[in-house]
Amino acid sequence: MKILIYSPFSAIWTHSFPEASIADALIQEGNEVLFIHCDRIFSEYCVAMSAHGLNQFSEKTDKQTICERCNELRDVINSRFKFDSRKIESYLSSEDKSSIERIINSLPYESFESFQLNGIPLGRIALYEVLLQYKKSDLNFNEKEWESCKINLRNTLYSYFASLKILEREKPDRILIYNTLYAVNQTLKVIGNQKDIPVYFLHAGENLSNRLSTMIVSLNTTFEYRRELISKWDQFKNSTCTQVEANSVKDHFLTLFQGKHFLAYSQPVQSTISVREFFKISPSQKIIVATMSSYDERFAGETIGELKKPKSLIFNSQIEWISELIKYFKNHPDLFLIIRVHPREFPNKREGVRSKHSLELEEIFNELPNNTAINWPTDNLSIYDLAKETDLFLNAWSSVGEEMSLFGIPVLIYSPELLLYPAELNYVATNKTDYFEKLCIALKDGLSFENTKKAFRWYALRLYKPVFKISNDFHHHEDPTLLSGNFLQKLKARFVSKKSELFGLVSQDFKRRNFNYSYDLGSYKKMKDGAGLTSVITNKLATKLDLIKKDELKVNRREEREIRDTMNKILSVLFDLDFEKDKGLYKFWNDNKKMK
Repeated sequence: MKILIYSPFSAIWTHSFPEASIADALIQEGNEVLFIHCDRIFSEYCVAMSAHGLNQFSEKTDKQTICERCNELRDVINSRFKFDSRKIESYLSSEDKSSIERIINSLPYESFESFQLNGIPLGRIALYEVLLQYKKSDLNFNEKEWESCKINLRNTLYSYFASLKILEREKPDRILIYNTLYAVNQTLKVIGNQKDIPVYFLHAGENLSNRLSTMIVSLNTTFEYRRELISKWDQFKNSTCTQVEANSVKDHFLTLFQGKHFLAYSQPVQSTISVREFFKISPSQKIIVATMSSYDERFAGETIGELKKPKSLIFNSQIEWISELIKYFKNHPDLFLIIRVHPREFPNKREGVRSKHSLELEEIFNELPNNTAINWPTDNLSIYDLAKETDLFLNAWSSVGEEMSLFGIPVLIYSPELLLYPAELNYVATNKTDYFEKLCIALKDGLSFENTKKAFRWYALRLYKPVFKISNDFHHHEDPTLLSGNFLQKLKARFVSKKSELFGLVSQDFKRRNFNYSYDLGSYKKMKDGAGLTSVITNKLATKLDLIKKDELKVNRREEREIRDTMNKILSVLFDLDFEKDKGLYKFWNDNKKMK
């Protein structure tokens, strides 16, 4: 089988090296693999430059540095693995480039969104990264944003014209791409879909404690992948969680608590915080937290057609939802509402832009009843500190809804269509009247071990079962202590890096400038499940889950005990000071521990 891997961003080593591991495993299983790489065709601006902290208006010399790094890492990987490789530029003629410039120069602002060629919505596809970069929830652009749109459209057109010829000449049976949502990647993915060529996206796993050591391989996009997992929930929800899976969930949450990972928006847990004191909540009031979501990621997915716009929502917008909550709580002084604005709406460790939606929210926050408060990102409160004292979470479509279920805390949602996890983990309302009735029911029901058990099974399905293990060591790029620990660890790292030089995998100069990369090349071991990987791709399976037969799933009769033990380990980190042990979450699990 001929497999084409579209890999334009080699400078993102945490993408390109795992990608190479996948390719190597496929070759070992007898497949033919062809890489398509970039050779500066996207030099005006690209995803790799963004990953290295540049933007469209950075200095040209800084962009050139990333291009040089990209080519160097591309060549090192191709040399190490002896991959067959072509360059995108080799598929583009001077006529193609002239056509692209004519399109860019003649396309008016008002026609950008609707621009398409051969039925492919290239204008919308080109908007994806720009919408995320500027946290847009509409298609109105200022001059700077418009320039960014045109740069991305030029890249998208390069990819479009090249992709047509790539598929015509190479005739691959399958296409693999790391993250098919990026505009230049999405372009090939859509063309591949048109020609009935199965397209698989690659992505690091979702467990933050070891994500770079694992790989998701699934059809089409991350959004479709999540929908596929949700569709499998009925099949797996009654399958018991193993101790290995429970430990995997634990490790993920302990990483979240630290608040250091770039994918964790919440602040680190602070054991000295009292939520009641911080917001001046009386002991008699129950605490309800409304967790808002950011619009830009959803809007970007809808714009490129990878997410469907919801057909029926109880509340038409989050502003309407929050306004209704404020009215309700004004008449219920026995309750206290904390409205948590999503940290992504504001400048954070990943983005330096504030969203328009956050400015609109401020208008409805001008006059609040005494039993309502806003939790701004500047409060530096961790969502997990809130969890310690919260009786009920009200969720829009944030991942908080699945996380809080793991603690046993009830969660009420109004938007099951928008979720990227099973709505069954939460209380689901069907209309406004039902919403506020369910709010009362969820408060009355309180914390539940059944919530926790369902959440553990879901997280086992999301974090453990569908991923391929590619390495035990590669995660050091997100956990530097793995290479900078004790003397023996340091000695091993230096020895392995030296080996990569002696074996001709890298030059001495490369090793000196890229110590960690030469370590990866020297310590590389082939992934073990190449046969399973090949089976997924050759048989057009959606995910690795399709390899699992229900009768092969063993029943873990110790599941409940092991989940309780695992939760105790999680809570021992969350509650590490004695004075915190009078908080509701600790009391619930302390009582639950006695039920073993």
